[in-house]
Amino acid sequence: MKKLKASDVIEIDDDFINVIAKRTAELNLTSTEDSVKTYSAKEVALKVKKDVNTIRIHIRNYINETPGAKLKAFKIGKTYYVAQEDLKKYLNG
Repeated sequence: MKKLKASDVIEIDDDFINVIAKRTAELNLTSTEDSVKTYSAKEVALKVKKDVNTIRIHIRNYINETPGAKLKAFKIGKTYYVAQEDLKKYLNG
């Protein structure tokens, strides 16, 4: 059985590029001045000098509404991201 390559199946044109650009702008993944600064769990761990697993537990506490320290985050793909404002709230409270 012959393996297919993504390039054999996916056709990329200007319309496709525009759709992807629009979606990333909606998710604040583009680096514009108006976009919200976000941090991955690993980046948060480095900033607050805690283990990344501790940060993930705090994110999980928020997601599952369980007791304990909570860190508000949102998921894109397999990665959780924390908005800068939510990180400030986490550090202050």
